[in-house]
Amino acid sequence: MKKIKCYRCGKIHEVSEMKLRKSWECTHCHAVMVLDPATQRKLKYIRMLFVAVVVSLLMYGCSRLGTLTSYVALIVTCSIAIVITQFSDQLCLALTDKLFGLRYMPVETAKNAPVKNKKKGK
Repeated sequence: MKKIKCYRCGKIHEVSEMKLRKSWECTHCHAVMVLDPATQRKLKYIRMLFVAVVVSLLMYGCSRLGTLTSYVALIVTCSIAIVITQFSDQLCLALTDKLFGLRYMPVETAKNAPVKNKKKGK
């Protein structure tokens, strides 16, 4: 179980590894926290390594098919790697937590940011 402490109210949230997220909202005070830049960078490296390993394994398996089907296998392998990357977020977050730990920081909200008005159509 991962313990995440709210920066505003101090409440400690206990979360299982497979329910980790990139951003959190405290259930008590509704403060929002996101991964700090160093942790996001480590997560990106873990994800790239994960995809490289998966693609290497898929390409090794497809290399046994022969030369004519290797081009089709390459396209299929790249497609599968893209799909796996989309769904590997939870696994990569859990790996990053195990290897480096996850650090969260408060979200800075700009109070003076200009609001874009929508123009009404005629």
